[in-house]
Amino acid sequence: MAEEQSAEATAESAAPAKKMKLNPMLLGLGLQTLLLLGGAGIMVKASLFTKRPVIKWEAVKEKAIVSARDEESKIEVLDLEDFVVNLPNRKTLKAHIQLEISNSEVKQKLLAHRPAVRARILSLLGAQTPAGLGQLQNKLMLKDAIREALNEEVLNAKRSTHGNDGEIRKPASHEAEKASLPGVVRDVYLIDMLMTKG
Repeated sequence: MAEEQSAEATAESAAPAKKMKLNPMLLGLGLQTLLLLGGAGIMVKASLFTKRPVIKWEAVKEKAIVSARDEESKIEVLDLEDFVVNLPNRKTLKAHIQLEISNSEVKQKLLAHRPAVRARILSLLGAQTPAGLGQLQNKLMLKDAIREALNEEVLNAKRSTHGNDGEIRKPASHEAEKASLPGVVRDVYLIDMLMTKG
């Protein structure tokens, strides 16, 4: 019996050893784990050991002032009178409007064409509904519409030039004229908007 066991042991040791196969799924999982741990380590190092610059309020304020489109001395505010319009459902809207203007040249053009400016604003206010004026998005759209209409009014005032024979001549290129416009209505302030039942 001892001889049989020693013969079996020699046969087993003489047999070639089985090669162990690597499971690709386990290999991929191990690689992902290493990558995640390495990435987490880099993030921890970057967040804890990196010095960030200290942001001072004065520097932020200075950058904001420098990045303004126009010089502060040129910006003017034109106070328009109250506008009163009738709305649907027997309601009346009273609005006080101010305009932020780039320079005094635009202000003079708007004052010179005051009836046309007033008519444009009244038509835009009259097209509103009481329910629509209760929503912020519609008020912002109204401000944009007034600004665009008044900028177009300034552009039309600049484009209309009289010739020697009294005929109104307009430049050939409307876009070139729009690009050369020195100043514009920058913003519209809806100061008071009161809606009353009429």
